[in-house]
Amino acid sequence: MNILHGEIIAREAHGSVCLLTVQAGGVQLSASLLAQPAVWQQWECGRAVSLQVPEMDVAIAKDFQGSCSIRNCLPAQIIAIEFGQILSRILLSLLPQQQAMAAVITTRAVQQMQLQTGDAVQAMIKSSAFCVIGQHDAAEVR
Repeated sequence: MNILHGEIIAREAHGSVCLLTVQAGGVQLSASLLAQPAVWQQWECGRAVSLQVPEMDVAIAKDFQGSCSIRNCLPAQIIAIEFGQILSRILLSLLPQQQAMAAVITTRAVQQMQLQTGDAVQAMIKSSAFCVIGQHDAAEVR
């Protein structure tokens, strides 16, 4: 599980959908929540939160140009690759703060993309993949 610590800097909501903008380690991240207003109203600007995302929900792009619907495209550098027969684990250093993150992708994708240690890549995470957790409580919303 990847964990990024940050602070809520914006909140937009309508009905049971809430979109948070979180400043974490020098980057802005988007996290979308599906919850009743009584739940998401606790996520106020200035509140410290942790964003959790499973390694399987982190995609890797290399030499990416253009547009895509994924809101969280984080510049990173590959620091290690743990090869498996079917799946491989990519260890990343997010830039500019050099925070560690991991992605699990198919070994076939690693080979087709010719990924290597030291490569500059984008870690891509859909806003709906994050679990938002308050840093001082056990409340969780996905």
